[in-house]
Amino acid sequence: MISPTVLRWMVANITDSLFVALFAITCLCLELDGGKRRTYFYLAILIILTSLTRFATPIWLAIALVDLIQKRRGRALFLSIGALVATIPTYLTQPSNSVLPREGDLDFTQKLLILPISFLKILFIEVAQLAVLDRLLLLILVTSLVISIYRFKNASSLRFIFILLATWAIGALNGSIGVNFRYQLPVLPFACAVLIINAGSLRNWFFGRIGNVKVKETE
Repeated sequence: MISPTVLRWMVANITDSLFVALFAITCLCLELDGGKRRTYFYLAILIILTSLTRFATPIWLAIALVDLIQKRRGRALFLSIGALVATIPTYLTQPSNSVLPREGDLDFTQKLLILPISFLKILFIEVAQLAVLDRLLLLILVTSLVISIYRFKNASSLRFIFILLATWAIGALNGSIGVNFRYQLPVLPFACAVLIINAGSLRNWFFGRIGNVKVKETE
């Protein structure tokens, strides 16, 4: 609630808040999954709903990649096929505008050549914009990233890292600059999952640092 970025997009009359809500449910479903078969049904419904809401394929492929790394090959295949099939209507409606739609004068090959530049622009401008407008959200993301790198083998950490990369790719493919983290919003529930799961470790580290400072002061 303190983040102006989150408040801005969650109350705007667009589909972003619904998109984040669906991926928050997805995150909860994945975290609470105990290997139950009915999870496949829930994920299938969520794939359909998210794909009808916004372009979600890179995010689902990122989740599938984590499952593959975690040796859950069956679910990884299920998620990959489901995400690709659910994306077909999007490509059938506007195939020529799927990559860098603002660069309308360029052909597909030319767009692919300038795509790496779009990746760099989005990375720099989105981070810089958060550093100016929303340092709290930037701190949350950086903290989640540091924890995820430190605990890279954990499924929650892997999901956060790969979904962060996936949403970065979505922003780069769109090419819109300075949209205040709009295309990266679905990563927020997964960042929260990392922080919640590691809350005990963070608390111990924080109070341990305070204790060390007090000991040094008394010495």
